[in-house]
Amino acid sequence: MTDSMASEQPLRTYLASRYQTRIMTLLNDESVPLYLREHYSESPNYYVNEDPSVMIETLIWLSLTETQKKDYLQSDLEIYMDS
Repeated sequence: MTDSMASEQPLRTYLASRYQTRIMTLLNDESVPLYLREHYSESPNYYVNEDPSVMIETLIWLSLTETQKKDYLQSDLEIYMDS
């Protein structure tokens, strides 16, 4: 292991630990609709994610409001339809 990899490992371990804790909290939260909990458990971007950059992007997505998510997805659809 290189020095830079060794220095990144504690951060990577911390990120993975905090990420898994958050995902498990969502999976166990009965106030979260069942279809969303099933999605989280089946999607590789959530439950079995091991890529730090994807973990960060997923946490950012989870932090958005429903309106922000809708606007983001609408924008993606418009870009897709225009191409």
